[in-house]
Amino acid sequence: MQNKMLISLDSLLAINFLFLAMALTVVVIYAYRQKILSQRLDFLRKKAEKYQKLFETTTEGVFRCSHTGEVMLINKSGAKILGFDDEAQLLEQTSNIKSFVADQSELESITHRMRSKGSVNHRIIHIHCADKDVKYIEISLHRQMEDDIQIYEGIFRDVTQRMALEAELEAYKERLEGLVSQRTRQLEDVNQTLQKRETQLKLLTDQQVRIQEDERKHIAHVLHDEAGQLLNATKLDLDLLENELKGHDLPQAKRLLEDAAEIISKIIDSIHELSLDLRPMMLDDLGLGPTLSWFVKRYEERLQIPIHLEITGDHKRIIPDISTTLYRITQEALHNVAKYANATRVDISLIIDKTIHLEIKDDGIGFDADTVFNMNMNTQKMGVIGIREKTVSFHGKFELHTEPEQGTCLKIDIPIGDE
Repeated sequence: MQNKMLISLDSLLAINFLFLAMALTVVVIYAYRQKILSQRLDFLRKKAEKYQKLFETTTEGVFRCSHTGEVMLINKSGAKILGFDDEAQLLEQTSNIKSFVADQSELESITHRMRSKGSVNHRIIHIHCADKDVKYIEISLHRQMEDDIQIYEGIFRDVTQRMALEAELEAYKERLEGLVSQRTRQLEDVNQTLQKRETQLKLLTDQQVRIQEDERKHIAHVLHDEAGQLLNATKLDLDLLENELKGHDLPQAKRLLEDAAEIISKIIDSIHELSLDLRPMMLDDLGLGPTLSWFVKRYEERLQIPIHLEITGDHKRIIPDISTTLYRITQEALHNVAKYANATRVDISLIIDKTIHLEIKDDGIGFDADTVFNMNMNTQKMGVIGIREKTVSFHGKFELHTEPEQGTCLKIDIPIGDE
């Protein structure tokens, strides 16, 4: 009996000790959970203070409202943007944020967007403020549910100055575009006028060249046929007169007749050379190929240097005006070689294909093209410019490659003109 009572006492002590241990464990756990909760509450409090400070100090308007627009919360900056001194004044005078929206269509658009998408981002609307001022604001809204109630949270900023600047910039842009358009039209008119004048100048230049060639042709014909025939007739008369004086002793008269005959022969040769320089009749009768061959041989004798001419293709395909132009270009180029180049050899290549290619190259002293073109008018510059203008008048391409002591290469490309 006594043993049973001791066992019961021990069991009771053990149970009490177990309950005590469990109680201590619960106390420790509770204390730990309270500590954690206190830390979380402290963190949340600090975070709330941070957001509250941000809410109060931000320059943008921050608000919460119901889906019908009833204001639940708004910061001071938002109230000031809407024309109030603070949020308390706003809540005293009005409770619905929708009442500030000036344009009903803008309000309907935002309402529809919030119902369908649940958010509006960076929408610009204009509002009527409490102080009768009209402003533009940029607003963003987000919908969320709290206890099955729709709550709208939003942020907005005053963009009136920005919109005014954008409007001013747009006005400047429109004015600038107007000025650019006006200047463009003026430039187009000027360009058209210049093109017309350029066309007229080309026509006049072409006409002048034709008139000049016709005059050269006429003068050459007159010199060769009329003046030449008269001088030949005069020389024949002098020969007859000399024969008549053979039986008479008039040495002085015979000497004068011989001198006169010699002078007339020289005049006939000079007139023949002059007529050829003006315009060789073979250019019209035989074409460019034979004329260039004759001219190159004649100039080779004059310069006493080798001039190599190579012609490829049918020269008869070239129309007369272009034949004349190519002959004049060759004539001017060889004249420049004779006067400036101090060359020992000249190579001329004429290729007649879909395009006429003329290349004249010498091994002379060359020249600085930029210097020549920048000089005042001189014979060499005028000669090169004349060649270029003749080429351009037939829609051709002109190239001049030269350097001091490196010789000169002239390249001319002109459309064939038979198609």
